[in-house]
Amino acid sequence: MPSADPTFEMQLRDACCRAIARMRTPKPVIQLDISVAGACPREQWRTILLAAAEMSVNAVRHGLYQRTAGRIGITLICSDQETRLEVSDDGWGTVAPTVEGNGWRTLRSLGQASLGNRTEQGRTLGAVASLLVAPGIASPPA
Repeated sequence: MPSADPTFEMQLRDACCRAIARMRTPKPVIQLDISVAGACPREQWRTILLAAAEMSVNAVRHGLYQRTAGRIGITLICSDQETRLEVSDDGWGTVAPTVEGNGWRTLRSLGQASLGNRTEQGRTLGAVASLLVAPGIASPPA
């Protein structure tokens, strides 16, 4: 498996930071942790950057709502079989029913999207959203 492209990793961090900075609501102090395993196919860069930015904003807006600080983890795992993006937070977690807004519909149009809670011993540790993009799926036009 090819190694992660440092240029893409920088673009991923920049896309998420810029999206969060554009939010008009009060923002907590955020620690952004990014992990990339494998090389993201170039034809999927735009899709992954768009999805990561949207998922990061959702983590702040919903998971870290009314918090003064929080952590967002972005994990990208790329292989010949799939590209998987996961964004997690250490916030409130999700509650059912989750209303599907424009951002979630956009994510679902890009690949197989899912949302859930991270738990340990019955305690909610935050939310995790994931997007699975099949090989050969190119980014939407700019």
